[in-house]
Amino acid sequence: MYKRILGLALPNIISNISVPLLSIADTAIAGRLAGATSLASVAVAATLVSFTFWLWGFLRMATTGFTAQAYGRGDREAQRRQFAVGTGIALLGGLLIIALTPVLSLALGLLNDGSPSLLPEAERYLRVAYWGAPAALLLYVYNAWFIGMQNTVVPMATTIISNLLNIACSVALVYWADMGVEGIALGTVIAQYAAVLILLGTALWRHRDLFEAWQWRDCLGASEVFSYIHIAKYLLLRTLMLGSINLFFIKAGSAYGPTTIAANTLLMQLFLTFSYFMDGFAYAGEALTGRYYGAKDKASLRLMLRSLFTIGGLMAPLVATVYFFGSDT
Repeated sequence: MYKRILGLALPNIISNISVPLLSIADTAIAGRLAGATSLASVAVAATLVSFTFWLWGFLRMATTGFTAQAYGRGDREAQRRQFAVGTGIALLGGLLIIALTPVLSLALGLLNDGSPSLLPEAERYLRVAYWGAPAALLLYVYNAWFIGMQNTVVPMATTIISNLLNIACSVALVYWADMGVEGIALGTVIAQYAAVLILLGTALWRHRDLFEAWQWRDCLGASEVFSYIHIAKYLLLRTLMLGSINLFFIKAGSAYGPTTIAANTLLMQLFLTFSYFMDGFAYAGEALTGRYYGAKDKASLRLMLRSLFTIGGLMAPLVATVYFFGSDT
């Protein structure tokens, strides 16, 4: 069981760790634009963008669980329908976010407590970043679908490729095209849509027999949509509470000026690195839980849960020790 968990978790860990590395690259680019001011502007806007997208995080969790259950019971039609319904909800949600961009941008003022100089650059970043909303939500669905199909290698490879593309595009747009913070946001948007195309193409190619019976009406299947809504109503409050911590962190820091926001951004990235690391095991647990639940294999389900708790119980104090002794370096 440990081998099975690690087989799914390790590719997820590798892809997840690349996320804070990407944030560090964006931080470095923003910091070199105009010092702390640009870095703080990007931090404020990027936090709001991430919070908006993560409100739709139920797409990832629901898609993983439902697809894994379908995989466990060998229901190929349900596997296809989960892909289709997730796609439909993600596209509608992404378009809704784009339509609400003028309203969402008003929240930037609420996050800037005494640092109005950050607003112009933050608003420019925000307007561009939200054009990636459909792709961001589709990535939740497509990555989760592959994980539910017990395949974490494809999401890992796609994440690494898209992050490298993100860095390359951001550097080119900022330094060669002289686009400023908008170039950082546009680099992310380009990478997001590229990742969607890679995952979609891979799914259609590797599982072409599964999609031969594809019908567009599958995207809005009533029973599946209500299942997603059922999951969302429990996860939305959790997401709001977790996300509000990051928003408050930015707001509290803004009262002390751009330099404090910039420093807090770096600290938060270090803080979140452990979360991204442990998420690899969480994703593996979601995939295997759905698989064993769908297959009605209670013995394997109990063994897997005990194994996951053991891993968590060992990793948490180990990483806490590393953070404690590394705090002065």
